[in-house]
Amino acid sequence: MSWQEIINSPFFWRALTIAMIIGFANGCLSCHVVLRKSSLVVGAYAHGTLPGIATAVLLGGVTMINVFVGAAASALLIGLGSVWLVRHSRVDHHSALALMWTAGAAIGLFIIDRTGATQELEGWMFGYILTISDQDLWTSFIVSSLTLIIVVVLQRPLLLMHFEPDVAASVGVPVKFLHYLLVTLFVLALVSSLQAVGAILATATLVLPALTMTQVADSPRKVFWGGGLIGGGVAGLAIVLSHLISVRPGALIVVLLALVFGMAVVFGPKYGILHRLRHGAHRHC
Repeated sequence: MSWQEIINSPFFWRALTIAMIIGFANGCLSCHVVLRKSSLVVGAYAHGTLPGIATAVLLGGVTMINVFVGAAASALLIGLGSVWLVRHSRVDHHSALALMWTAGAAIGLFIIDRTGATQELEGWMFGYILTISDQDLWTSFIVSSLTLIIVVVLQRPLLLMHFEPDVAASVGVPVKFLHYLLVTLFVLALVSSLQAVGAILATATLVLPALTMTQVADSPRKVFWGGGLIGGGVAGLAIVLSHLISVRPGALIVVLLALVFGMAVVFGPKYGILHRLRHGAHRHC
């Protein structure tokens, strides 16, 4: 596809806008995923959207609202259900998540066989950002904006909860409520990412941006905003490149995020491998 065709394509501009919005919001939120060491937990939530998506398709057809509600309800059931199970049994958190999302995935497969809509569901599992509508764009914009506003307003109590949960509770921070709120925000961010990268790859947008920033910065504030810039910038670049080289945009977003992370690990100015090797060599001299 030529540059002229790309610039004149309304699909390109919608895809670019939604990718950068979701990339920025998820990149900022990834700070809290990484600080809570919840990367695998978020992965379980992402896979937990499958039964909800399949149920939504079975009951109401493949529409943005149906799939959004179904995926969010399913992931929230798994996320909040696992927290409840941990608090009321002897099961640890990771085991509870493994139990609930694998059971949910199995139920989802049964439902998919009933719907016969395997092809339509593929887009939601792996992303199909180039076919989004204006309504889809506004839905994702509202969800991403709401998520970002909440984490910005609650930044201080959230950081206190991450680093000093006992102190946070002693000074009146509602730790349990914030924990449930974060689970809800993680799920909403994942669901808003379904059209961009799909349920299978959505976890990367909520992990890799902040993980990259931790290789070059110590301040949570820098990790938060830097993660947003990395997420939004990489997502926008991936949309442009996907039009030029004709590859799946969702997969390219994740590949580029992984490449940026790899570069930070090797070339990071403070914690990079090359920096540490040079520092070690100077010491020996």
